[in-house]
Parts: sequence; structure tokens; C-alpha cells
Amino acid sequence: MGEPSQRFRQRASHGDDDPLMIQFDRGVALLGYGLLVVSPFMLGLPAMASLALAFAHRGDAHPVIRSHYRFQGSLFWTTIGLLGLALLLLILGGGMELTAVASFIQARLAGLSLPAWLVGGYGDAAERRTGSWMLAGGIAAVVVAFLWLVIGAVWGAFKLVLGRPMGLRR
Repeated sequence: MGEPSQRFRQRASHGDDDPLMIQFDRGVALLGYGLLVVSPFMLGLPAMASLALAFAHRGDAHPVIRSHYRFQGSLFWTTIGLLGLALLLLILGGGMELTAVASFIQARLAGLSLPAWLVGGYGDAAERRTGSWMLAGGIAAVVVAFLWLVIGAVWGAFKLVLGRPMGLRR
């Protein structure tokens, strides 16, 4: 019996050549893509399961399938980044719009006393326009994140069925 690192290399390389393991990994990768496709409709929870599957199986998978696991991780983290940007834009733009609406209401209704933090500072047209653009940008970022995740997962599954790697760096 060889040293432990030698046994590990033998076991790891065994998965590269075993057709049964390749089929198993292909099925797991397809399941990951399916989870990514349905995740926007289920608050993203399946995407986390897909990331966990990809992370757990990428170490001993065939190189072609390993590229798909890596791509699934890339899809997940890029989508998280886009949604973070969208959240930031929506909060900033929504806050600006909320104060503009509160200022409008207070100006139209005599005697209405709104808190200062709600009506302060965002009254001029340029700032209202900025808030509107931020809201629009936030909504656009959500749409782009949705399309990136769904189209990317469908494209990855298509290439996996054809037996092609995703072309990411190793």
C-alpha cells in the first residue's frame, strides 16, 4: 500500500475514467442547472443547493463536468452581485422617491405635519430624476440577474448534454 497522498491521487483519478461516475456527475450537474433555472421562482433557495452540490462534487469530477460545476458557481455569485447592486439602487432610489412623494403630499395638504427625516432634502427636480433613474437601474439589474441566471443555466445544461466544457479557466 502506498503513502496516503498516492492513494488519494489514485482514487481521484479513478473518477476521471469511470463511465458510471461520469454519468453520475453529469446527472448531478444537470440537477444543479435545473435548480438554478427554478431558483428565481423560489426565492433563490434552490440556487444555494446547486452551489452546495457543485462545490461538493467538483473536486473528483471529470474535467469537462468540473468546468460545469465551476460555471454554476460563477452563475450563482454573479447573480448575487447583480442582486446586491439592484438592492442598493432600489433602496437609494426608493428613498429619494419616498421623500419626494412625502414633500409633494405635505405641500398639497395644508396643516399636515410629516417628520423632518421624511420630507428633507430631495425636493428639486434633478434629485427626483436621480431617484427615478436609480429605481429604474435597480429594476433593470433585477431583470438582468434573472436573465443571466436562467439563460446561463439553460446554456450550460445544453453544453453539458453535448459533452462540451464551459470554457472557463482551470
